[in-house]
Amino acid sequence: MRGLWLACALAPFVLAGYAYVVYPLILRALALGRPVRVPDEEPATWPFITITVPAYNEARSIAATLDNLSGGRLNLGLGAGWFEAEHRSLGFDFKTVGGRLQALDEACQIIKGMFSQEKTTLHGKHYNVVDAICNPKPVQKNLPLMIGGHGEKVLLKLVAQHADMWNMGNADAAEMKRLISVIERHGDTVGRDTDEIEKTLMIGLCYNAAKEREQTLSSIIAMMAQTTPEHARDMMIIGSKQECVDKLEGFIKAGVTHFIFLHSPPITSEDEIQAFAEEVIPQFRSS
Repeated sequence: MRGLWLACALAPFVLAGYAYVVYPLILRALALGRPVRVPDEEPATWPFITITVPAYNEARSIAATLDNLSGGRLNLGLGAGWFEAEHRSLGFDFKTVGGRLQALDEACQIIKGMFSQEKTTLHGKHYNVVDAICNPKPVQKNLPLMIGGHGEKVLLKLVAQHADMWNMGNADAAEMKRLISVIERHGDTVGRDTDEIEKTLMIGLCYNAAKEREQTLSSIIAMMAQTTPEHARDMMIIGSKQECVDKLEGFIKAGVTHFIFLHSPPITSEDEIQAFAEEVIPQFRSS
């Protein structure tokens, strides 16, 4: 297990009857005082994902500070923004899809510039910065930037241009393979070796659970992915040890290089996670 991922939301959202307000930047500051280490492995990372591009300035400054506090163990994730209520409640303009994608492109340029250059200037359609400074700089010379999403024409091109990591959720192995091929084609267009990009998948876990729990979780994932419970099983790591191993191997063959298992009630059980860690993960230690 390589690290802890937390999603960042600035306004409540509801999943299967549970209301969440998740602001991991605060949790991270607390957690940094108690670093997690896994025996015989490298120190765990403390990545975070922020889902609101209009807050890029906050993400940039806090990310740089946290990378220093953590000794260079932070990953920064960005998306174009999807949660309209979050924008509205905090006074951010909820732009059109095209506008949000343009803003994401500009935000990536600004963030990467401020992390690596003494001063950054960008006159964009959505952001206008002149001689912007970020001090202290992150400890990592290239702080990993993750972009999440699956828009094939624009967003995945931004992944090919800017991202060190790409994140996708609610996809089966065939869809992951297809989307990775889209990223590769965009890489050819922009002159980027997309093998450099880590392909991450956020996925539900239901290990050795009772049939009733399997059905419940499949229904929840189906609701999130707007599909059938039967198809949702293809988007999950679910079933017996061998079934889970086979499913993981299928995703790996499709090109997935990093798995992020959902851990929020009622989607996951700590007992299942512990058993999965002890019985399934060792099968992939030498991979």
